[in-house]
Amino acid sequence: MDDDPFANGNDGSGGKSGSCHKSVFRPLIGWNKENIIKEAQRIGTYEVSIQPYEDCCMLFSPPHPVLYGDVNEACALYETLELPPLIDEALKNYELVR
Repeated sequence: MDDDPFANGNDGSGGKSGSCHKSVFRPLIGWNKENIIKEAQRIGTYEVSIQPYEDCCMLFSPPHPVLYGDVNEACALYETLELPPLIDEALKNYELVR
């Protein structure tokens, strides 16, 4: 994998998941819209997702997001998140939904 996220014309809007070589989990891949809506209703996130905003993500976005960040800085910051305990807890308490 190339360490340059903008290699081969990638503008950062898709395609690659980044250059930090971390797993990216996309749990809804393969689900249709109706199943996603039913699951959102079941777990209590549907009402937030239909708020009258251009994009419900605006509710959770920072006021001044970084558009063209430094990959090395992002990887260094990622490493400071102390994720292993959170990952361990998530794996210990996960619920498989079929």
